[in-house]
Amino acid sequence: SFVPFVVNERQCKAKHLQFVSGLDPITYWVGTYVWDMINYLVPWVCLIIMFAAFNTDDYGGENLGTVVAMLLLYGWAALPFTYMVGFMFSSPLTAYSLITFLLSMVTLGTIIAVFILGNVTGDEELAEVLNYIFLLLPTHALGKGFMDLSINSQLRDQCTSSDFAKMACEQSNVTYFDSNFEWETPGVGQTVAYL
Repeated sequence: SFVPFVVNERQCKAKHLQFVSGLDPITYWVGTYVWDMINYLVPWVCLIIMFAAFNTDDYGGENLGTVVAMLLLYGWAALPFTYMVGFMFSSPLTAYSLITFLLSMVTLGTIIAVFILGNVTGDEELAEVLNYIFLLLPTHALGKGFMDLSINSQLRDQCTSSDFAKMACEQSNVTYFDSNFEWETPGVGQTVAYL
């Protein structure tokens, strides 16, 4: 929802007028970014309150700090990304509609493609390469981060539930991490770094 303002300012030449009046482009973009980030913090706080209120196993409790960090970094990364994509459009309504639709569909497609290549077809090398490329999309990084956080949380809970479960996980070479921010999957270190 941040792209219509940027496209509209460019379309009606308000940004050009500010530049002609002596406003430095860096000041313009920093001001726009700071204002948009302040506006992003409102839904961010609402989402954190909802995650905390529902306290799900995967995204609440000890994992809530990871969710807070990922959502905050998502806003930090998504705003410049939408600004750049917004330059492809001349109509604010078209920009908003297409960016929302395309990012939703593309993100869903990239996450499914990486999952199928890595887990169903067994082509883990190609899945890893594609994942590194797709992590450049903030929406893919956020979705992959939530997926990895859930997997790590479930594996950690299952493998630490009893001594027998811990021994079974060790014999099966099941990988889980006590810290969610580990670099290797199912940690979310890679997605946080990309965000």
